Amino acid sequence: MGLGIIVNAALKADVYWRQLLAISVAVAAGYCIYRGFRDFLEYPYIQLLVTYHFGFSRRALVGTIVSLFVDRVPAWLPFALGLAAIIAAAVLFAAAFRKVFGFKRENMPVLVFTAGSPLLFKGFVAAIGYFDIYGFIIGLALLVMPCASFFYVVAAAAGCVFLTLVHHVQIALYIPTIMIIVGCRYMLVRRLSAAEIGAVLLVLTAICGLAVAAQFFGSVPAPKDEFTSYLLSRSDAHADTPKWLQYAYVYYRPLSEEIADTWARLPTNALRFPLYAFLIALHWPLLQYFGRVVGAGADPTLRLFAKLSAIGVAVAYVAVFAMVFDYARWLGDLAACFVLLLFAFKQLPAAKAVAPIPLNDPTVFWAAAILSCIPKAGF
Repeated sequence: MGLGIIVNAALKADVYWRQLLAISVAVAAGYCIYRGFRDFLEYPYIQLLVTYHFGFSRRALVGTIVSLFVDRVPAWLPFALGLAAIIAAAVLFAAAFRKVFGFKRENMPVLVFTAGSPLLFKGFVAAIGYFDIYGFIIGLALLVMPCASFFYVVAAAAGCVFLTLVHHVQIALYIPTIMIIVGCRYMLVRRLSAAEIGAVLLVLTAICGLAVAAQFFGSVPAPKDEFTSYLLSRSDAHADTPKWLQYAYVYYRPLSEEIADTWARLPTNALRFPLYAFLIALHWPLLQYFGRVVGAGADPTLRLFAKLSAIGVAVAYVAVFAMVFDYARWLGDLAACFVLLLFAFKQLPAAKAVAPIPLNDPTVFWAAAILSCIPKAGF
């Protein structure tokens, strides 16, 4: 009983919660160092080689930007850019958390369950070099930047166009969440003019049209031999040519083949579903807190908006899961989107105070402890 009193007191003082956050940072840093010394990022590498050299093609924007600075892409560049993106996301996350919650003692469990989850920053380390994190960065930026004028909507639209050109799957990954953030911070808290509503509808139509064009008309308009020769001319990692060059097919493969490949892999990939379910279950205290934030809306309209928004994001990811088989990545991106939604909904007018995640509940603490020690969701 004496030990229980001591542990309970430590939990209330948030000493152990700070230690869990430190463990999460150490695990993420260690795994990042491990990947930096061990892995050559094959698929992220080829994405830095592809440009608009042959005309419009999907997933070519980042490579085009890189080509403005280097003629030949070194093998370390995908890791360096990925690490820079993770650091930028961490800085923006800290700024957003401070703005929305504040680094108070009672908010430590929320910080540990979000920042320390293997589905968030440790998940981005597992997917280092991939472009998913750019959507998370733009969402965080929109949470912290001023939103007093229509320029806020313009900035969000520019971010969505950028994401669509980076990778068209962002139309389902992060763009719906970004639109919800704009709705929470700008559209729901003021009366919009007819011109503003028309501009928003026009932007949404343009973004959707761009995503459709990238998906169905974005194959590289050049023969494969000519395309691969161009990639080799831009590569400074010829020793690894047989590895990364195998991914050139993604710039030609139609959606029908991608879906067929996903469903062919389903029996094998389904073996990981229990692990994913276990990870989601460990986040149950955070999910309960998310529900309390949604239920605290100042009026029924806000509560309905929050509920429909969360459902809409989840449905978009169901479509992604059905089309592309990188389930661990998508689960991490879904978690990142729900963190963004939590931050956005917490800024909406509330009718009542939201009960925090309890500091002194041993079950909650041990769930957070397990999550803090897990390096990744499985890749």
